[in-house]
Amino acid sequence: DKIKFFLGATNLWFSAFLIGMAPTWVPTWFTLKALVLLSLRWGIYRKKRWHYFLNDFCYLINALILAFVYIFPSSRSLFHVLYVCAHGPLAWAVVTWRNSLVFHSLDKMTSCFIHIAPAITLSCLRWLDPRHSTAASPYYAGPGVTEPLKDPIQLGMVEALVGATVIYAVWQVAYYWFVLHRRHFKVYELGYATSFTWLLQDDGAIAKAMGIFGDQYRLVTFMMLQFVYSMVTVLPTVLWARSMVLNILFLIAILSVSIWNASTFYFDVFSAKYARDLAKLE
Repeated sequence: DKIKFFLGATNLWFSAFLIGMAPTWVPTWFTLKALVLLSLRWGIYRKKRWHYFLNDFCYLINALILAFVYIFPSSRSLFHVLYVCAHGPLAWAVVTWRNSLVFHSLDKMTSCFIHIAPAITLSCLRWLDPRHSTAASPYYAGPGVTEPLKDPIQLGMVEALVGATVIYAVWQVAYYWFVLHRRHFKVYELGYATSFTWLLQDDGAIAKAMGIFGDQYRLVTFMMLQFVYSMVTVLPTVLWARSMVLNILFLIAILSVSIWNASTFYFDVFSAKYARDLAKLE
């Protein structure tokens, strides 16, 4: 636990250092953490039969950010889509899924990374674009780079919704076909966990909302609720894309939620666990 806490805290201050002093290297730091954390998560989740979680929308956006950084750095359309998705459904997932910045927990830190790091990385590219720096990042120094992303982005509401809708619809169809259709036996008979089956076991507001039209329509209702939630959270991202101050305030708010959730975990859950462990030793 001490080593995990040390690494988690180090990640926080080192990330802050890069953003403030060397934003050029933020995409590299994002890449390294993505490769390590997602590889570990795949291995751990596979043993628990949880690896179908890695087909969720947030993992697709993380993968597409890597594609943007290394393969399509000049694609303005791709940047727009990734920006609104990262600041929309991914960032708000911290609130929805109650993600907590618990330093000693690899699982909780990975969840925070998946949902928060994309928005931070894309914000750095939006406001601290290395193409305007004398120490330009190798990702953006090639001859294929055209119009700099730091120029005022005229991202309209319609463009944001259309871009997010297209990529979300493509993912939703692929997810349904592969996970809930092709892997139907493993999911429903062998107990492989997915976001849908996980929520079915919950007794919260989302699980209750899924059954509003009856049990036979739970899956359809779940998909509809996901879509509406994603599009609603996309709407304010147009403001974040046009104002650095609003963008920063939004990121601070999301990070604050994860820290608050962590404080609740440490004082209500973790402290009780250690008290029980100490009692056993006595």
